[in-house]
Amino acid sequence: MRKIAKYAAIAMTGLLMATSLSPAASKARDAAIRKCNAVVLKQVPNTGGDSTSYQQQRAAVWKDCMVNAGQKP
Repeated sequence: MRKIAKYAAIAMTGLLMATSLSPAASKARDAAIRKCNAVVLKQVPNTGGDSTSYQQQRAAVWKDCMVNAGQKP
C-alpha cells in the first residue's frame, strides 16, 4: 500500500511540474489577471444584478483584456 501511495505522489508531482508555468510567466499571468479584473470592474460596474447577460458581458470584457495582454483567457 505504501508503494502505491509513493508512486501516486511521484506521478502527481510529475504532472504538476509538466503543467505549471515558469515563475516569470506565472508573474506575468498574475499581473494580467489583476489588471483585467480591474478593467472589468471599471467597464462593467457591479450593479447588484446577477442576470445572465450581465455575467456574459463581464466575461467578454475579461477575455478580451486577457487576449490583449497576450494571455490565454
